[in-house]
Amino acid sequence: MAQKKVSVRLVAEGGRQVKAEFQGVGDAGEASFRRIERQADVTGAVLRRLAGIVAGALSVRQIVAYADSWTDLRSRVDLATGSQERGAAVMERLAAMARRTYSGIEQTTESWLANATALRELGLSTRESLDFTEALNNAMVVSGAKGERAVSVQTALARAMALGQLSGDNLNTVIAQGGRVAQLLAADLGTTVTGLRQAGAEGRITGAVIQTA
Repeated sequence: MAQKKVSVRLVAEGGRQVKAEFQGVGDAGEASFRRIERQADVTGAVLRRLAGIVAGALSVRQIVAYADSWTDLRSRVDLATGSQERGAAVMERLAAMARRTYSGIEQTTESWLANATALRELGLSTRESLDFTEALNNAMVVSGAKGERAVSVQTALARAMALGQLSGDNLNTVIAQGGRVAQLLAADLGTTVTGLRQAGAEGRITGAVIQTA
């Protein structure tokens, strides 16, 4: 197979651009990822932490799509934290968290972003909101919830946090799909998983309860 050479230009914060040269696309995979890692000076440190997550055969198109997704997530995290420096620290924590909980980095980051504002309004620090996201990821793993099932539970909880309480369809999703999450909420309220519906109807499953469960 003829060797190809592709130049991918990644737009970094502040208008800075980094050019990463990918040689020998026919060998795309973990070795290709290491080449990206060495040459991407802006995101190299984070890419090293992500190597275990994306190891495997990757096409150039997949690598470019991954880089685009990473840039978008990083920009949104920077905005949520208020600075590039804090954003970088949060992304490193999220990457490590995704690896420890066998979760996707995009899913993990979206979960944190969805709850960040509500948790901040409850008085939690960035570190504490990250701890909440990791606890939620762990609960999903224990429950065997993956893919769309995990996303549906995380989305339901994020909506509940934004509304200030868990009830209705969001509560039904957590009871049906949440597994360990539903059990923890029930234990915190001194009821059963089935009893959560009554607690939800009474407005007792507040954002603070969700955060501390």
